[in-house]
Amino acid sequence: MMFFIDRDFDDSLAMTNKDLFETPCHSVENLYVQEDCLKEILKSEFHITIANSDFNKRVNDFNLRIKEFNALLLLNKTKKLIVTLII
Repeated sequence: MMFFIDRDFDDSLAMTNKDLFETPCHSVENLYVQEDCLKEILKSEFHITIANSDFNKRVNDFNLRIKEFNALLLLNKTKKLIVTLII
């Protein structure tokens, strides 16, 4: 593999070129905002396992923040508002 491309709504390009990896979703960033990905990062990078009391707290907090973010995006889209995110 030499390159990766995001999966769009067009026909797959990965089948025509062995040097391409095509993501299973629209953008590579989508792979990192999934609960399973967070769980793996907590385990492998932070050594926080499911036995640790912080594990579920972190996962629940992540899910809450994703819901809040999506709600802001939806509000922005439906009400045509400009939402400024403060990070």
